[in-house]
Amino acid sequence: MCDGGFFGSGVSGWKAVTGKGVAMDIALLKVLLRFMGTIVLMVAGGGSGVAACAKKKEERQEIYMLSRLFAYMEQLLSYQALTGEELLQHAKIYPQFLRLGIQSCTRLERLPLPETLSLPLCEEIQADLRKLSLAPRETACKTLQHMAALCREAAQQKEKEVQVAEKLWPRLGLCLGALTAILLW
Repeated sequence: MCDGGFFGSGVSGWKAVTGKGVAMDIALLKVLLRFMGTIVLMVAGGGSGVAACAKKKEERQEIYMLSRLFAYMEQLLSYQALTGEELLQHAKIYPQFLRLGIQSCTRLERLPLPETLSLPLCEEIQADLRKLSLAPRETACKTLQHMAALCREAAQQKEKEVQVAEKLWPRLGLCLGALTAILLW
């Protein structure tokens, strides 16, 4: 095996390991690794942009679901006289409403509102929820319709934000990934 064997003929078989070609191979390997790192950083940046878009979509869906909850309660109340607690009990049957966090809610005034709603809108909805327990049935139905419309408008505004985010955030993530790669080179 000393006469070359598998690796070539004697010592001359090892000259590729110690010669000028190795330096070129290492330089090429470095460039290749940097290029692969750049691609990984760009994909990671784009992925974080997509994740930011998904978060915006979840926020929109949560507000839309609150609108549907108020519309559902208004329908129930228009056909039968129910208290706020009874309305909540009926709503707890549906899993889509449970995602709003109404499982432990016993009173309409304590209904958890999405954190993404603006402060003035939250305050208005909280005030309307407090009025519901004292209002006659017809007035309560109109109040629920009004709250559902407010939430639909907020969901439509979030939809516009989602559309902008879908165009902007993934591209911005890709660019930040590329910039990071450039800075690391």
